Amino acid sequence: MAVGELIGSAIGAMLLIYIAYVLVGGMLMTVETATLTQTELSHLQDDRLRTGIEVTAHSQGGGTVLVTLNNTGSVVVGNFTHMDLYLGDGTAVPLLYHHSSAGADPAWSEIGISAGSAPERVHIGELDPGEALEMAAPYAGELHWIKVVAGNGATAEMAV
Repeated sequence: MAVGELIGSAIGAMLLIYIAYVLVGGMLMTVETATLTQTELSHLQDDRLRTGIEVTAHSQGGGTVLVTLNNTGSVVVGNFTHMDLYLGDGTAVPLLYHHSSAGADPAWSEIGISAGSAPERVHIGELDPGEALEMAAPYAGELHWIKVVAGNGATAEMAV
């Protein structure tokens, strides 16, 4: 009978060790995931704070609004799919325009990116610091307000 108790105790001790291993492993995985999530959130907030955009010019004609957006920050603004353009006449709810690649209607489209009078040379297709993005959107109403929201939440507004 003593041998049976000894074997039972050994199996019980092994189960306790296994359960402790599983619990500690799960806890470590949870802590690692939480830490990585917090780090990523900090990086996103840092990028948003270092992003500076400014609506510097606009023109309207032929049912189209052209908007010039300058990157005045220190972060490269890319992935225009998540950039939104709002146009308003001051009386109604502003019209929301997503990027044309998002398949939305109405949509704004990218005319081009330039660095002053020269075309862009670094990070082609992305808005580097000091570069200007030309945007076009269909709009036939009277324009009083322009707002651009970058994918990371940085905004630029202009009252016309």
